[in-house]
Amino acid sequence: MAQFQQAHRQWVEEALTGEMAARDDRWSEAIAVGSLAFVNKVKVELGIKAMFREVAKTGGAYTLRGSQGALTQVILAEKVTR
Repeated sequence: MAQFQQAHRQWVEEALTGEMAARDDRWSEAIAVGSLAFVNKVKVELGIKAMFREVAKTGGAYTLRGSQGALTQVILAEKVTR
């Protein structure tokens, strides 16, 4: 157990001093990040709220994010129905 704790401590230190310390947009700008199955499950569970959301492969993971112009599409749809 002590070896694992030491290795973990070293991994964390390396991550904090290396490139991993930089902000990763996937985690802060996406609704879901993970496997394709996970992201699709989140999209299905969101239902109509995810209608204009896109699943994209980003650096070895999949993300669920809003498409460009999604808000505009919703506003236009509301204007048409009024």
